[in-house]
Amino acid sequence: MSKRSLLAALCFVGILIVAGTAGNGYLRKELPYEFDIVPVEGGIGITNTTTWNERDLLVSWRREGPDAETSMVMNHSLNQCVVGGLEDNQTYTIRIRRMDLPGRFIYKAFQTEIVTQEPAPTYVLLVGASVGKAWDLPSLPKRLKADGLVFGYRGKYGYDKTDVIDRIVKSQIRPDIVIIKECAAYFPKERGKIIERLPGWVEMLKAEGITPVVATCCPVTKENDRANPGKQAAIDEFNSFVRTLGVENHVEILDLAGTLSISETNSYLRESFAQPDGLHLNQSAYSALDHVLMDISVAWPRRQEARE
Repeated sequence: MSKRSLLAALCFVGILIVAGTAGNGYLRKELPYEFDIVPVEGGIGITNTTTWNERDLLVSWRREGPDAETSMVMNHSLNQCVVGGLEDNQTYTIRIRRMDLPGRFIYKAFQTEIVTQEPAPTYVLLVGASVGKAWDLPSLPKRLKADGLVFGYRGKYGYDKTDVIDRIVKSQIRPDIVIIKECAAYFPKERGKIIERLPGWVEMLKAEGITPVVATCCPVTKENDRANPGKQAAIDEFNSFVRTLGVENHVEILDLAGTLSISETNSYLRESFAQPDGLHLNQSAYSALDHVLMDISVAWPRRQEARE
């Protein structure tokens, strides 16, 4: 880098620092956490899904109108809390803030609005990685204008979902349905380990009265498979195992592969659904999956009741 370029870069950084610290001496940043906020019976359930958090947070809520703001502490050892005793079918503003003294940075409060519901909606939680995160399931009911369902997401960047599912079953804000979704990135290397452990994850959820749903793995394009020999064959083997598990163990299946594949006899991901890497999905793919998930989400509770 030339001396002139270096000087220009330093001047730019200086301008940013001055702009950020003007008036209060701090740089302002967004709160570095992700939250799952859902209506529950009698109130609102709030979970900090950022597992590395080691700080208590201040949770405040206020109903529309003249009501004063009320607050409680979300302890970092739990990373969740339930705001109870709220009025049904009312809009509440939720604010979440750091409680520690600021250092160089001051974090903005996270703020959102949520409507309490009675009866509480069916709570569907997806456990997955980058493809699941990009789906943006919490916004699904709004996208499709659907009532009676809320969706959440728990990220797990690695094939082994044991620790995430363990936290879910021990949670005070428990979902009605958990979708277990594996990513194509873990194939073919982890195929055997996933097949070995998947039935155990299903049983962990069943034992706590939570309906497990297993998703077939999204396929990859033919070009991606050429670059990663054996990937699609391993995905096909896993998906066959999942479908058999569904039939033999009465487990609900979310067949993502069936929607995304070229045809019943050609399991590769359709190019029209793929991002350039041939593994991640584009918006057209997610729009197609939206309707598949919504259609069967409504039917899952009814089928479960019929089995019981």
